[in-house]
This record gives sequence, structure tokens and C-alpha cells, in this order.
Amino acid sequence: MKRVSIPKDEPGKFRDLGIPTVIDCLVQQATAQVLDWAYDRDFSHRSFGFRRNMRAHHALRIIAAEADQGYRWAVDMDLANDNVPGNSPIPLS
Repeated sequence: MKRVSIPKDEPGKFRDLGIPTVIDCLVQQATAQVLDWAYDRDFSHRSFGFRRNMRAHHALRIIAAEADQGYRWAVDMDLANDNVPGNSPIPLS
């Protein structure tokens, strides 16, 4: 990690900024790929956030298909922050 000091708004004050080197980026990507392979199979097939080949439009397609099958509610929540939005559940009809 390359460190660079950048000036703050306050005169004479600096903040260190870490800039990853090419090697850092390669190691991070290799580690992420191994962990993704190891953990992805344990996630729910209905979990779309921050997963390889899973995007918001995939989730919307599933929601639309399940609404066609008679389901009437979808729940959107952020479990990482223990936060269930106030607008949840969301009516599908």
C-alpha cells in the first residue's frame, strides 16, 4: 500500500491516503475470488446483494414472476445494519 499525505483544509494539517499498488489489487482480487467460491454456495438463492452475477434486475425479475404466481408481498431489508426499512413489506399488486 502506497501512502501519500494530502493537505487538509486546516493549514499545516495533512491526512494520510492509502493507495493500493498493483500487487495489492491482485492479492485482494484473488482472495475475493477464493472466498466468493467458498461462501457463495451457502447463500440463499434469493439473496442478490453484492454477489457475483446477481444484480437488482435479477431480483426484480424474480419478484415479478412470484407476483404472477400469487404472492402479494416482497420484503426489502438490510440485515448487515439490523435495519428493516419503514416501507417494508411492499405490496406487489
